[in-house]
Amino acid sequence: MTVHSSVHSSGFTANIQNFKCGIDGIGMNHLASAEFSDPRGDLTVPRGAMLHEEDYRRVRAHLVCAPGAKLFDAAWRRNPWLRHTHYTKACDFLLEVVDRVEARLTECPEALVALSAQLVLRYLSCTSVEKAEMESLARVCLTLVSKLTERMYVPLSDAYEAERSDEEARRPELELRVVQTLDWRIILLTPYSLRSVALEAMCALPLPAPPTDGQRVAARKLLDVFLYLGVRDASYLALDDQAAALAAAAELAASKALGTEGTDHLPSLCAVLGVADLAAARQMREIMRLTVGGAPSGTPSLEKAEAGADSPATITAALGAVSPAPGVAASPGPRRSVDM
Repeated sequence: MTVHSSVHSSGFTANIQNFKCGIDGIGMNHLASAEFSDPRGDLTVPRGAMLHEEDYRRVRAHLVCAPGAKLFDAAWRRNPWLRHTHYTKACDFLLEVVDRVEARLTECPEALVALSAQLVLRYLSCTSVEKAEMESLARVCLTLVSKLTERMYVPLSDAYEAERSDEEARRPELELRVVQTLDWRIILLTPYSLRSVALEAMCALPLPAPPTDGQRVAARKLLDVFLYLGVRDASYLALDDQAAALAAAAELAASKALGTEGTDHLPSLCAVLGVADLAAARQMREIMRLTVGGAPSGTPSLEKAEAGADSPATITAALGAVSPAPGVAASPGPRRSVDM
């Protein structure tokens, strides 16, 4: 795929390089790929970008929402038409878009989508947008985030320039408007920033046997997709601490990939990740279970799922059916058709 810059500004490249440094000197790219050192106290601290416990705590602080500061609520106040279903459908739409781009675009499609969805909400919290613009806004935010975090970026449109619709032709202007409205405050952190910490915590659980390299790969993939099922749900938007979703996804991934079925390791994972609200983590775990419980029959094997794409249709199928607890509601499972 050949991609060309869609923002014709002399300062754009320089600004991109500046913002690739991340928040408060923490490299966001490195957070996704850092290797681990020995445990320090109650934390497992990765090498590379996060050298000290203070760095870890600063990252964790970004996942805690201050009272009255939740992005979705602020976005709704600016845009009263906004509903949780718009956010969920936007997530699934973006995952479909990423799935159509060549495989080497990103190591973790779900993390890219989570960041893009957060950027959508940040923009909506700052300005009013017509409901009809939601799909274009989501696509523009995906392009911006991929420019910041990936080796290549997702183009603003799949069509050739001469074949683009009027709406697609306006996307470069919208891209400029987003960065100008946000004053280039377009770096965000999601629970995916700490998924390597969660993976190490999973592998440190009491396991039937030391995890093999294959089990680690499977555990990481399952962590990514379980976490996505939580991040796309309306309940995630109401969390005071978004790391509760990470702990829940880690527990489910460990159960399936590392053989920890029958034991509730969620309290210990919450402790390692600094999640104080165990009830919220349990709720997110049941929501993930409920969503997976709606997966179609004919579930493919884990090996085939890992080799395939991460489209919404294959996300739940890759996990298999997990029985939800009664009385827990969740957003409908991912679908291919997106009606914004």
